[in-house]
Amino acid sequence: MAITSCSSLNILEIERTVNYTIIRGVYTNIMNYGWASIEANTRLIDKKTGDSYKIIKSEGLPISPNKYQFTKEKESLNFTLYFHPIGDEV
Repeated sequence: MAITSCSSLNILEIERTVNYTIIRGVYTNIMNYGWASIEANTRLIDKKTGDSYKIIKSEGLPISPNKYQFTKEKESLNFTLYFHPIGDEV
């Protein structure tokens, strides 16, 4: 599994449970305006097998078409994403 980070997005933790693969992170707004959301079809993809794990729910980061509207520069948004559980071999 690949982890992607950019200057605005940081993944802080990945947790695997029986029911979910949980990703906790923070998105920091780099402008004094803007919005954030995650697409409803977001998936984790195992590069070795091609298996994909669909997002189930999100806390803190709205699922599109909903969105979080930032009000200031450097405002941070903590989020938790829940995906279908990945296998032990991933």
